[in-house]
Amino acid sequence: MPNTLRYPVWQGHYLAAMLEMNSRMMKARIVDAQDAIRSRMIGSEAEPEERQAISDALQALRFLSR
Repeated sequence: MPNTLRYPVWQGHYLAAMLEMNSRMMKARIVDAQDAIRSRMIGSEAEPEERQAISDALQALRFLSR
């Protein structure tokens, strides 16, 4: 399967959290995804489209962690 992620640096971690069914593992994957996103935000300037994708992903992770 080809890599179709637009922002593979952090989106793989995000998708792993979103698709995790085990609640204990989900919490760890959410933290991992949040860390990957924070690293991306610190690492370089993201274009507006990626900033919006990051914002959407963080909102979804917050919802998922409830």
